[in-house]
Amino acid sequence: MARLDDLMPEFRETKKDLRALNTNVVTGVRRRPWLDKTDDTDINKDTRSISSQTYSDVVSIPSNKEDLSKGSINHVDKPPLSFEDLRSNPLQLFRYLYELSKHEDDNNQTPRVRLKEIMLKLNISKDSARTALRFLLREKFIQRIAFQPGHLGWSRYKLNEVICQQLQRAIQKGFINPFDLDKDIIVENPNKGGNNLNDPWDEVDITPLENIGFNKKHLLQVKNKITPELAQESINHFSYGLKFNKKTIEYSNPIATLISVLKRGEAWIEPLYKSPQELSQIKLLEMKKAESERKKKLEEELYDLSLNEWLENLSEERSNEIAPDNRKKGDLVPPRAKLTSYFKENVWPEKRKAYLIEE
Repeated sequence: MARLDDLMPEFRETKKDLRALNTNVVTGVRRRPWLDKTDDTDINKDTRSISSQTYSDVVSIPSNKEDLSKGSINHVDKPPLSFEDLRSNPLQLFRYLYELSKHEDDNNQTPRVRLKEIMLKLNISKDSARTALRFLLREKFIQRIAFQPGHLGWSRYKLNEVICQQLQRAIQKGFINPFDLDKDIIVENPNKGGNNLNDPWDEVDITPLENIGFNKKHLLQVKNKITPELAQESINHFSYGLKFNKKTIEYSNPIATLISVLKRGEAWIEPLYKSPQELSQIKLLEMKKAESERKKKLEEELYDLSLNEWLENLSEERSNEIAPDNRKKGDLVPPRAKLTSYFKENVWPEKRKAYLIEE
């Protein structure tokens, strides 16, 4: 069978012309920012590849090969954060570390800081404290310069000098009130020049349960589950139950029992609960009753003693004069009863003043 090229020689020539034409066609340049720069040295390069020299002129590759997730902002175009960008827990944490660094000789360096100290000072949970630390470290607000891992671990941080200067200027302009380490953290309002807003959790009284080891750290575990009012009522009720409820007393781990209830958003309620004020009033009333009974008993003893003493010193003539024996004449009252009645009405009031001290 004859080939197509033999039958149509003109097709062979046309194919050669097309192949020659393709070698002279300049391919289009891909729309990439690093290909915008062209010169004589780049014309003969394969347009399907990107030279490392041209790419580095436009985008600098980080040495640590940082993985930029999809949708994240390229750190080349991301503006640096400032102190004004801080909010909520990271803001309070940076201010806390700043105050700590002021007490150190090293410039902008903190002493040893433990996570529990941050939790207690800022009154936040462990997860919130860790999240705030990660944010400050990632955004270069602080840098960890030393640490010790473990349960009793600690860390030392160096604060960004530029951010510290911005914070200091904000304090000098009156936008922020400086706070002391021995006082509670201040939540500032720039529109009002900074006001102290008391956290209601600071008012929760844990003294009723301090004898079993309950402390402020236990409150942090339930802070996002219940209100401070319910926490206070639960502490009072549980303390009452540990004193007067046999079932509550039998719990092997009372703190864990209480925390488990509060974490469910429920309050601990004792059916027969009496408030500390009510218990104080009941105790005071019982004391008054006991005091009254003692005084009454004492007065009765003094009365009997004084009566016997008076009867012993009473002459027979005087006795017959006060209480004559008229039982033969129909008088049913014996002389002893008459003498006792006479003593009580006429003698005892004067003797009582001598025996008893009036309040």
